[in-house]
Amino acid sequence: MKLNISTKLYAGFGIVIVGLVVAGAFALMQLGSVGGKAEQLFDENLSTETKTGIMRRDILLMREQILQYPLAPAERRGEVSVAMAQLESAIATELADLRAQPGLTDSQKTELD
Repeated sequence: MKLNISTKLYAGFGIVIVGLVVAGAFALMQLGSVGGKAEQLFDENLSTETKTGIMRRDILLMREQILQYPLAPAERRGEVSVAMAQLESAIATELADLRAQPGLTDSQKTELD
């Protein structure tokens, strides 16, 4: 069977176009997959950073209360002790929330212990 030049060109361009369509479809599927993973990582990291920031703030507030305790007058030390107890409870809760955070690596979990 002899094919003339125009048939050969049409077949060649057709094969190239089919290849491009297949590659484009594959690229779109992979792009959707990568986008989903990026969004998941962003959400997990943002949540972790937020929880870490809140815990860091509470630790600094606890440090402030610890430094104020010896300087406070005797009648005000009870207030400082209550504030320290509240901060201690908040820090323990935040630490438990952070340990339960999905997406932490083994080394990060070890550092939290």
